[in-house]
Amino acid sequence: MSATRSVPAGSTGVAHPGKRSEAPAAAIVQPEEVFRAAVASTRSRLAKMMEESNAFIVSRGYKRAYVLSLEYSFGRQFEKVITDLEAEEEYRDAIESFGSKQDMVFSVEPDCVSYSNCGLAAAALLDAAASANLPVQGFGLRLQTERDEASEAPGSDPWEVKSDQQHRVHFGGRTEMYNDDCGHMRVRWVACDTAVATAQDTAVTGCGTTHVVPFRRWMAECAEEISFQDFSEARVLRALEVAQWMRDINTSGSDSAEMRLRQQYFFCSASIQDILHSYRAEHPQGAWTTMPEMICIQLYESQTALAIPELMRLLVDVEMLPWDEAWAVVSKLFFYTAFSVQAEAQNRCPVEVMRRVLPRHLQIIEEINHRFLDDARRVWGDVPKTWQLSLFEEGSVKRVRMDHLAVLASGKVTGVSELHSDLVRDRLFQGFHHWAGEHDNWYKFTTITSGASPRFWLHCANPPLSQLITQAVGCDEWLTEFGRLDQLREWEADAGFQEDWWSVKNLAKKRVADWVRTKMGIRVVPAWLFDLQVMAKGERPVLMFLLFIVQRYLAIKATSPNDRIHQFPVRRVCLMANSCGEGGARMASLQGVVQRVAGVVNCDDDVTGFLKMVVVEQPALSVVQMLVPAADLAEHLCLAGSENLSATVIPSVLNGGRLISALDGVTGEIHREASGCAAVFEFGCREAQVEQARAASALQGREMHEVVATCCQAFDTGAFGDECRGVVRELLCNQEGVLSDDSLLLHDFPAYLRAQALADSEFTQPLVWASRSVQAVAGMGRFSSDRTATEYASEVWGLRTVV
Repeated sequence: MSATRSVPAGSTGVAHPGKRSEAPAAAIVQPEEVFRAAVASTRSRLAKMMEESNAFIVSRGYKRAYVLSLEYSFGRQFEKVITDLEAEEEYRDAIESFGSKQDMVFSVEPDCVSYSNCGLAAAALLDAAASANLPVQGFGLRLQTERDEASEAPGSDPWEVKSDQQHRVHFGGRTEMYNDDCGHMRVRWVACDTAVATAQDTAVTGCGTTHVVPFRRWMAECAEEISFQDFSEARVLRALEVAQWMRDINTSGSDSAEMRLRQQYFFCSASIQDILHSYRAEHPQGAWTTMPEMICIQLYESQTALAIPELMRLLVDVEMLPWDEAWAVVSKLFFYTAFSVQAEAQNRCPVEVMRRVLPRHLQIIEEINHRFLDDARRVWGDVPKTWQLSLFEEGSVKRVRMDHLAVLASGKVTGVSELHSDLVRDRLFQGFHHWAGEHDNWYKFTTITSGASPRFWLHCANPPLSQLITQAVGCDEWLTEFGRLDQLREWEADAGFQEDWWSVKNLAKKRVADWVRTKMGIRVVPAWLFDLQVMAKGERPVLMFLLFIVQRYLAIKATSPNDRIHQFPVRRVCLMANSCGEGGARMASLQGVVQRVAGVVNCDDDVTGFLKMVVVEQPALSVVQMLVPAADLAEHLCLAGSENLSATVIPSVLNGGRLISALDGVTGEIHREASGCAAVFEFGCREAQVEQARAASALQGREMHEVVATCCQAFDTGAFGDECRGVVRELLCNQEGVLSDDSLLLHDFPAYLRAQALADSEFTQPLVWASRSVQAVAGMGRFSSDRTATEYASEVWGLRTVV
């Protein structure tokens, strides 16, 4: 099988929509029709490529890795696919022959409005695995999303092909003990509810290669149709109840612990059944005990941890393996990627909910825990550090610790940055690290820094910059060999190149300015500093940026008109593009304040020539993909050690933006690799200083910084509307109403203002700013998702490249 191939000229296979083969060349076809025709023809070819890739992997006996993640955030795929197939010119010519423009056709593809850091990282991993020719397959959950409305068939993704593969997933019921034919005691699960998992397949293409990674998502369907004639009233009501939670499985965002458990188990059971089915089909003579030699399973976040007891159930209860043999297989198959470092964010399921929904799995988890703690007691004794390893959290509500289960059963536990891995090992799972050491497995906890896709976040998101880099490097191979970006260092002092770099950035800013004017009626000037906060999580980042904007607004207002141009030579466009649906009542209140501040700032004639504020609520992924290349400055304001990964940090620097951030997680690595201050305006505590700063704050008493106090006074006096009175002051207090600085916002704010002042100073020197931006991008070669995938393949999965 050839590892690489270009699509021959004229081989796009774009069928003319509406069977208008006799239409003249000048006939104009609507972009929607062109999109459907192009996707349909491309999808068929990709399905054949996927079939060929799978057949080649099976015939050559390659070990395969399966990635399990409930979320994958791919975004629009058409432009990326034709880039990967190296068929951009052919598709452009075909599209223009129908009287359409390529950009218009790209824009009609259904967008992604539900995405997350984990989902973006999982999607980038599959994309990189395809580009690196790795034998990988992804599994996800097919939730009802915004793509459905533009599909040819309701409920389907335009790139998906429905598979005939189905699996039955059971819930509820009870367990029974019985003796098998050999007289061994066995357990039988007698379930009362059943869902059918139906598969939808998508081919994930790689850049310049025929290798395709299969991506399979599951949807829940009722096992039986409801018959109102045959059923009694009680049975009909019960069937309707089952149908309702079946629909809930296919819908995101449930607040019910039981519904989340059903959703997670449905996904895990269907995926594990499918993996076993494929293994048996591909290795009919292979024993279950040799399965780890041929496959492995990567768990993304603890929401996928139910795959562990499900595989134990199938091996022990269905395949009749002895417990010890089954556990030996399971503990060699699984690997785990931990994303969250916050203990309160870890997946905990109430025991009584699991007993009701998954009684057999609860028994299996209890047995795993019992055997594990017995081993720990034999080594350490019955002491607190033994109890802390338990898979159960005691309390008023006893809960299953899904994250502990994932760590215990996995051969390796990976963090997504060096600092994050240290926190995972030493803060969250220190006991498991020590236990691994007892077995000479000090390398169980490891680091694989997450990267970003250069094709998605740079080549497709910012074509002018991609072209400029290609000209500077001398080829476009940097798209798959990201280390070639280092060659940009030869150009960082070149005045002509700096001007070209600045011009490319201004093109991206003009695109955003046009979009903001069209969508929101706000006029912004591309020459101003574009200051972007996107996908921020939690109160601290949003509130800190808001306070900066308010203090700047108040400072401009307090300055006489004649002095403003001298005191504020740098004009700013502050863009906030954060999710508004997370964080509870306090975050909802904060988002309301953000909107009201924007309304006041943008309508005040005193500041309109110096400051604009653009708030984008629930931005679609394509909007984020447009905003990131336009950012001169990207705000990453979480407390050091509190955030695992922000999916837009790396893309911001890749597109020539500079970060204002504490050295948290991947930003610390960027600071080290990408010429330090060229990439990052650092401020605030480092992770090692956080607890000391909190202790000092508690001893000295908490006081507002003068600027923060002035901002609060402006809110309290109604400068931003009566609705904002007291709200910000309340947000700076804990639930008891006492001024609190647990997030160290007040502690870090003076340093944050100094970093912003330094950014202002450097922005007044455009070529200096451009030079440092080039330095930063030149140092980003390590932060490609391709490197992430190859490290997983070599250091965790043990895969060979498909050649």
